[in-house]
Amino acid sequence: MSSWNGGCRDDAELAARERERLEADHNDVTVAIFDSCGIPRSLAEPVFYHEAPESSSFSDGSRPHQLAHLFYHAKRVADMGLAPEGERSGIIAELMLLGGKLGDRWGAKRAFTVGLLVYGLGSLTTALSPTLGVLLVGWSFIEGFGAVLVIPAIAALTAATYSGRQRALAYGILGGVSGASLTNGG
Repeated sequence: MSSWNGGCRDDAELAARERERLEADHNDVTVAIFDSCGIPRSLAEPVFYHEAPESSSFSDGSRPHQLAHLFYHAKRVADMGLAPEGERSGIIAELMLLGGKLGDRWGAKRAFTVGLLVYGLGSLTTALSPTLGVLLVGWSFIEGFGAVLVIPAIAALTAATYSGRQRALAYGILGGVSGASLTNGG
């Protein structure tokens, strides 16, 4: 999965081009902006690893580790809007894994409830949007984040609620409804 990179083959080439032309790369610029706004360096450090948080030396579960992953996922959401249509499915799958991980951490019922509330907020934002920009934020980002929480939680709740033939039937119904909604523009 790639993101917009100024016509460069990879992130290393982009960073080299930035250093050559600007005498700084985007990480240096970000830290300078943070410093000028009074944002602590402890928040700026995780920004260096927003493209590859697994390459950081932060301890698992530490605040910098969590921030680096948060920045990474925010970047992936932004990349989805710029990515060619063929690459979007990989980004969406990655975000669904994030939703599943949050569901594991919070519990499926809580993730489902939060997801429904977020999705509802996105729908309300979309319905009351005074401008196209607000409509896109409500529809694409807020509703999308709600769906990222709801969809994996539905699968987990179905597995926890049903067993045997009932589980197979429940998954069949979920698959049929999902397929029908996709064919009808949902």
